[in-house]
Amino acid sequence: MLAPYKSFEDRGVHVGFRARTLQAVRCRQSRQDSHVYEAMIRNRLGQSGRAGDLVMEFRNLPDWSEITDRDRMLYDRVLECGYDNQGHLDPIMMRQIRLEMDMEFGDRTDKQTAEEELAQTKADAQMCYLEILAMLGRHAADDDEHDILSSLSRPVLLKLADQDEEELHRLVRMIAGRVAAEAGMSRAQLQDRLQSVSDFATPISSMVAQEDDRAIGYLSRQLKMMENLYDELAEQAEIEGATGPTSVIRANMASFLVYANSMAGGVKDCILNLDYFTDDRKYQRMLDMIAEQRKRISYSLDGWTEHAERWADLDQEDPVARSKFVTDLLREMPLAPAEVTAVHGPYSSGLCFSDLRGAVVKELHSWANDELDTELAERVKEGKKRNLIDDTVQVFRADGVRTVHVKG
Repeated sequence: MLAPYKSFEDRGVHVGFRARTLQAVRCRQSRQDSHVYEAMIRNRLGQSGRAGDLVMEFRNLPDWSEITDRDRMLYDRVLECGYDNQGHLDPIMMRQIRLEMDMEFGDRTDKQTAEEELAQTKADAQMCYLEILAMLGRHAADDDEHDILSSLSRPVLLKLADQDEEELHRLVRMIAGRVAAEAGMSRAQLQDRLQSVSDFATPISSMVAQEDDRAIGYLSRQLKMMENLYDELAEQAEIEGATGPTSVIRANMASFLVYANSMAGGVKDCILNLDYFTDDRKYQRMLDMIAEQRKRISYSLDGWTEHAERWADLDQEDPVARSKFVTDLLREMPLAPAEVTAVHGPYSSGLCFSDLRGAVVKELHSWANDELDTELAERVKEGKKRNLIDDTVQVFRADGVRTVHVKG
């Protein structure tokens, strides 16, 4: 049985190479030299290495695979980061490395994309303040449905801004004054601390505020893409059955989604506790906690965006393309480390997703290429039917794990 990674740091950070052979490469702090990185490479044979991965020195990647000019620049930047940051790395840092590299060395498309992303980040900072203020306003309404604050949300405040900006300013002052009075502090102090909190929480803003559109914060938008992929794979999972490859994918995804939302929920609970705004030490602890939870959320979404984007661009009417996507995702999807699966059941219940994935993939195709082996799959299915006489099998579902006794 392949051992799952204990933590996200143990599993490593998705780098973001574009060459096909390097797309799934991750890196982490070296176990031998803390100033450099190790590369984590998916083992297509699915046999050796922890959780089925091969490990090599990151600096040796160009000797292992051809590398494009763009990927070479990213590779160089990551190497520099290892020495500059004593080997520390997380997905938020990696995103910043990619954006800076694309801004400086990218082609016209890369530069435009990076510019748009950075501009969106600045806009997010302003919107995050409104989302958190609206959340505090709803909390201050004390469940009174007739209180104007009970129906506050970012979309409501933005609509009001379009209609009457002065009325928006009046409402913001009223919310801040009411919350400040409840907390026993001045409105100016509350607004100052609220601004710092929103700056820290910007990447996860809509997750914290539990806005369904997930529009504010780049991590919120990544979560929305992952949720859409999870939902849109449901029909395929139902066709294949509870032990099919798509069900294994969705069960693995569910563990990440539950984890990410629970981290955001912890931030929300902390912000709504006004004691954290009035006590200086608690306030600093709140900022530290938001920074840490934000990092854990970034890890939980790391490596999923590229798959969600490929799914969105897929011809949904092409069954061969859909089948190939599922097979590729099964082989390359991020696997939940023990810090997720040990705490956030029932989606995982301690099961090792690398073992589940390996068992299913070997029925579908060779690890050495992308071709489906339908003849092999049919032989495996027929063999299973013959062996399932008066036997007990474990059925894996997106909503948990249950054991079913199959009668012959």
